[in-house]
Amino acid sequence: MKYLSLDEIRFLNVDINCICNAACPGCARQEGYVYRNPNTPNGEYMSISTWKKIILPLKNQLDKIILCGNYGEPGASPNLPELIKWTVDACPALFKVQFDSNVGVNNTKFWTKLGKLSKENPHITLHASIDGLEDTNHIYRRFVKWNKVVENLKAYNDAGGMSCWKMIKFPWNSHQHEEAKTLAKELGCSTFEFNITNNDSSPFYDMYKKNKKDWWDREVFNSSTESNFNPTEDECLAYKKDYTKQYSNVNSISCITKDDNGIHANWDGKIWPCCWYGGAIHHGHSPIKELVKYETDYVYKEHWNDVNHFTLEEIMNSPFYTNDLMDNQQTNPSIMCTEVCGKCDDKWNRIHTRTQYSEEDKKAISL
Repeated sequence: MKYLSLDEIRFLNVDINCICNAACPGCARQEGYVYRNPNTPNGEYMSISTWKKIILPLKNQLDKIILCGNYGEPGASPNLPELIKWTVDACPALFKVQFDSNVGVNNTKFWTKLGKLSKENPHITLHASIDGLEDTNHIYRRFVKWNKVVENLKAYNDAGGMSCWKMIKFPWNSHQHEEAKTLAKELGCSTFEFNITNNDSSPFYDMYKKNKKDWWDREVFNSSTESNFNPTEDECLAYKKDYTKQYSNVNSISCITKDDNGIHANWDGKIWPCCWYGGAIHHGHSPIKELVKYETDYVYKEHWNDVNHFTLEEIMNSPFYTNDLMDNQQTNPSIMCTEVCGKCDDKWNRIHTRTQYSEEDKKAISL
């Protein structure tokens, strides 16, 4: 069974870089919620040429692009305004271009440029990930400076940009909901969202309290001594068998991104079916990374899904996308497919972003 053919793709999710000013405890780049995992990628961003190799074959059919990655902060890509401007000019069917950011990176000139682009093209929207106020935002958005956030967000909005302040509800910021909504309006945001998290946040907060004096110390953050982790195929398969025991009730897979007619691209030009695959392939100290390689790269050989070596059409016509991905979902699904898209008697196996809120909770409040 085919995943998607080239002409069926309508949605593109992109991890546009692996650069970030923040160190959010729940991010895949972290080790033990406190330290940077040195085995994860760092410092690269997608070039214009790579971007065009992905977009051009889809330019007349793409209707939605979201820049929200596993390892990167879109605002850290110096060419972001250029990428967005070129894309909206090239893709006549686009009705949504969303980029998620902690807004604490780069400068007001950069954000003013993005705001002007949004004013000219109202379907360009910033989702500002700001999880609290001056005294709480940094607990999860570690290293993000509050004054920088306010300056950049105001510059973007003052330039006419469309923005949504998207705040995750944590135990330490839930009392600030109304105050944050008021500030969002004062700073010119178009909408406000107050969302719950699908993760247990207590370990984050425990580590914050334990390491509070070092929370702003990058030397501490970079002091991890984790070494490379390269388990054998047998070790990976044993890990998978043990890990998926918690999902023994799963009796079907309902692929979310296939239903959305979507694919995911990483900054290196590699095409994955979803952000969960795109994230797993770079997991640091985890058998999941090697397990994905044993199921993909070691089967189809190096660069099999890289637009810098094959056309997007050739990639979508590869055995992985034409047969193996969907067939394996029925017989031997990946950890990601089981965990994220697994169902038991037509009910979702776990709470994820598609189902964690009621429709009312998911609705952004106009300001």
